[in-house]
Amino acid sequence: QTKKKFEAGTGSNTEISAAQADLVSAQNNFMNALYTALIAKVDLLKATGKL
Repeated sequence: QTKKKFEAGTGSNTEISAAQADLVSAQNNFMNALYTALIAKVDLLKATGKL
């Protein structure tokens, strides 16, 4: 959406930068959630004696 506004001349570089920062933040949050889920799975396997 922001990219389309920028390309149409109705958006700003600031909006593009903010959108890119938001994307990186969302990607980091996703990776952190995956890591946390993996750790939880390992902990569960350890607790149930399956690891």
